[in-house]
Amino acid sequence: MINAARESTYRGVKEEIIQVPLKSNSMKQVDDSRGVIDQINEQRARALPNGDLPPITNHEKIVTLTGEEDDEVMERFGSSFHDFNDTQPSDNDETRDEKGSKRGRRSAGSDVHVCAEQRIWKDVILAFSANNSLVQVYQSQRLRQFVLSSRCTERQSSVVPNVICVNETSTVNAVVVNFDTNDIQQTVINVETCRAKFDT
Repeated sequence: MINAARESTYRGVKEEIIQVPLKSNSMKQVDDSRGVIDQINEQRARALPNGDLPPITNHEKIVTLTGEEDDEVMERFGSSFHDFNDTQPSDNDETRDEKGSKRGRRSAGSDVHVCAEQRIWKDVILAFSANNSLVQVYQSQRLRQFVLSSRCTERQSSVVPNVICVNETSTVNAVVVNFDTNDIQQTVINVETCRAKFDT
């Protein structure tokens, strides 16, 4: 059963949060890993003054998702999952709509970037939400999400004068396991991105 009982306010906009409850096996794993979750959240809190994303690669995942929740997740959040046939996603890849039908993604074209950057698609497992809490991106054998991040490959723009290139945090939408509420929901997560700024 899908619940739609909670509301959230993000950047002044109130929205209803659709939730898919975790099955009992997944909830037990979250409870058993509560110490690890708290430890990673504490690391994040210490890194906040610098705006850094702390490394969390030592903990590949908190919950081993068996696919029990797949049907409900696909029914509600199907458009978030890529149909990539085991190849790296790109701006032209297809996604699935809420009914599981394929739909094309608009081509990004030949954009000129002010800052040279390395763009990386990752099937991210652990991430931090916009309120800086640890979440696990919903990934199962059947359903995969890929998140685009970028890192600057130059400190100053070679295209526009007096512009520096810096790595900062931005947000993207993802379907996640929320460890605070023990459910699956769509939210925004923090990712690294390359930004151009005027050198003042």
